[in-house]
Amino acid sequence: MEFAASSGKLGGSMKLVLGGLNGRYLHGLVHEAKGQTERVDAAIAYATNEGLLFQWCWDNEIPLRFWGRFDDEVPIKPSILEEFVKRASARYVCKLVRHFHPKVIWWRGFGAYIGSANLTDKAWTNNVEAGVFVTDDEMSAT
Repeated sequence: MEFAASSGKLGGSMKLVLGGLNGRYLHGLVHEAKGQTERVDAAIAYATNEGLLFQWCWDNEIPLRFWGRFDDEVPIKPSILEEFVKRASARYVCKLVRHFHPKVIWWRGFGAYIGSANLTDKAWTNNVEAGVFVTDDEMSAT
């Protein structure tokens, strides 16, 4: 697989997401996904900012299934859990899992991110987080 640093792409249209290193951030993917996403499936260990992904789903009435970490460190901000309780339905599902550390977001109909970023301000705006974004077409082709 060939890497082109200037474009942030790997191979076909797979994109390398490295934040400040290549200018591609997760918040950009969220904006690109609008209008193409039928549901979001996200498995992310830590979530402290509901505005990064959850609010986007709620505002755009996009169904969301979320798996987060559950332990005594409070990896999911309580206000996020409260919002899921308020919205509890088949459209908005939150499951908490012990010994859990994934970082995967699948905007169904658009594509998936697999990498190191949690749902935190630092991960989405400041940190150098390494990940790839693969379109739904690329996933279907393989």
